[in-house]
Parts: sequence; C-alpha cells; structure tokens
Amino acid sequence: MDVVATIRERSVITRLLLGLGCLLLAMAAQAGEVYQGKVGRMPVVMTLDASSDGTVSGRYFYRKYRKDIPLSGKWEGKNLLLSEGWNNSEPEKIAMRLERAGNGLRGEWVGKKPISIVLTIVDGRAIQIPDPVLASWRQRDPYELLRLEGLSLKTNKSEPFQGYGLQWLQEPQSNITLFRITSGLPAEQLGKLNHVLADRQWSEVASYFQCMSSPMGGEFDQTVTPHLISPNLLSASIFTGYFCGGAHPDFGDSPLNIDVATGEVLALEDLLWVGSGAPVKFDKKSYDPAESDYKAKSLAPWIVKEFQRLYPNEMVPDPEECNYADPSVWEYASWYMTENGIVLDPSFPRVERNCELTEWSILPWSVIKQHPGRLSRLIP
Repeated sequence: MDVVATIRERSVITRLLLGLGCLLLAMAAQAGEVYQGKVGRMPVVMTLDASSDGTVSGRYFYRKYRKDIPLSGKWEGKNLLLSEGWNNSEPEKIAMRLERAGNGLRGEWVGKKPISIVLTIVDGRAIQIPDPVLASWRQRDPYELLRLEGLSLKTNKSEPFQGYGLQWLQEPQSNITLFRITSGLPAEQLGKLNHVLADRQWSEVASYFQCMSSPMGGEFDQTVTPHLISPNLLSASIFTGYFCGGAHPDFGDSPLNIDVATGEVLALEDLLWVGSGAPVKFDKKSYDPAESDYKAKSLAPWIVKEFQRLYPNEMVPDPEECNYADPSVWEYASWYMTENGIVLDPSFPRVERNCELTEWSILPWSVIKQHPGRLSRLIP
C-alpha cells in the first residue's frame, strides 16, 4: 500500500493508516536499510533507520508469519541495542544486541538462552522474483517485496462483464481477490491494464499483512466490484472493512480508475475540471496546496450546486445528520465511473460514516462533457 497520504485527504488509505496507529505510519514511512537473515533458525527480514543522534527505529518480520514487529533502540559504541514492542510507555527491555559485521549485522537475542542473529544487507536489485509486476518493487520497496516473496495467486471464477472477459485471482492467505481482463481489448492494452491491476492487488496484500501486525490482531475484508469497462475507461470499487488497532473498526472505498489506452491511474480532474484556466495535473505523491485550494474553493462548492439542481430532495440542508449541502464533505470524495456517469462518495467524520456510500450522487456524462478535464478524449 502507498503510505504517503495528503494531510487533508480522507480516503480509505488515510483511514487504514490511522487505524494502524501513528507507530505503524512512522515505520511504513521509513526509508532505511533492509536486511535479511536468521534469528536462530528462523528466517527474518528487517528494516532499520538511524537518526543523527544515534537512535534507531525499524521493524522486522519472521518470514513464516509476515507480520511486523516494531523495533527501537540506539547505538552504544559498536553495539546496537534494540527493543521490540508496540507500547512505548513500557520500560525498554533489550531484545537484541548487534554489531556491524561485513555487509550486515551480527549478534544475539538477549534472553535466558541467547540465540544467534545473523543479518545481511539487501541489495534490492539482486532479489530474484519471477513475477514481472513485483520485479518493479526491487527499488521501490524491497522490504515489502520480501514480505510478499513466496506468495502466489490462485485462479478463481471467470465471468463476462459488459462484453469483456474477467478472470478473478485470489491470494489465499489474505483472501485478497482482484480480476484481470482476458478478452475484449487489444493485447497491448490488456498487458498494461493487467499490470496495473496486479500491482494494486499485491499492494492490497501488503496492506493486509500490515493490518494483521496490530498487537490486538486485525481484520481486513475486501470486496471488489467492477463498474465500467470500455475501450477508454476501466473503473472498479475496492471496498475494505478493517480493524487494525485503535478504538473502532472502520470501512471505506478506494476505487481504481484507469485510462485503458495508457494504463494511467486517473484523478478526477483528468475528466472533470471546474476551476479557472486550463485543467491542472496535481502532485499526487505529496500534499499539494494548489489541489487543496482547488477542491475547497472550486470543486466542492460546484458539486453542491450541481447536486442541488439534480437531486434537490437529497440535498436539503440538514445540520443534524448527513448534511450533503456542506461543501467540505465533497472536497475529498472518492469516485468511480459507470455507464451513466461518475459516482461521487462524500467523506464524513467517523461519527457520521453512515452518511457515506451514496449511490444516488452521480454526475451524468452529459454534465461532465460541459466541464472536461485534461483528458477529455476519454469522456463517453
């Protein structure tokens, strides 16, 4: 899963990270060294990030279980002392004592019976992985790649959808399931689309194991619903109900919208633009103030006005519950495409989550054509 989310975005990705807690967010954002080796006879993978003051943070997992265990510690002379655990309020208890050895770390597990630890730094480029989609993770995220190493996808049902053939594939440990397109498009387009679909599926599998790393255990149930496949567009909802720690379970939809010709994942402004001037491609890798400004001052008020025209009964202002006339709930709406238009799903605070998943809130393609985004050629 992408762990860098905008400050204000309230998509399912943000909710997942909040559910995992601040510690997991910090761990997932690390860009430290990755190691693999053994604790005793048990194969492990570890990532460590050292600060300038000598403190170290990180995580590791046993390959058998694939679940993260957080680490924190510091260098004391030539020794790296590491503690593990989720609750930072507890007194630190040293679990590992390591020192540098060649291109890795060597030491022991501290306990009644010391256990040897041997770790070698990982060169992502050298990871042998037969899956061509996961091969691209060698540089992007070798830690998660090694977590996924050894997993495979099993063939599930096949079915027709809107004139295209779908083959569903499932990862058995997580039960994460997603389709591939088998017919109805040229081979080159099928290759691009299925590469994007496979990459998303493996990202969801990684998110599953991150969620399961919660000290209380986790729940992560996902349903994928295709909504539109055409010569230009593909759209599917990826709805997840999860509990990854925190006070309450949660849920959310994180749809996948793709340009069929290029395999590019689409942003709403690619199809719909209601700002001044030419449509803009915002930076999706980090918080973009220009995007936030556009959504707050242009997009959300326009959506409210348009829905008040299209759906006056649903848009009656209600300050007590489900106030769809409040522009802020539409600023970071998730969205998916259908044959009739774009469905926008508002984003409410946790106490009003029952107000989401509004299937009525559809912008017809006839309206979108009047306000085309930068990829207007895709609009049906």
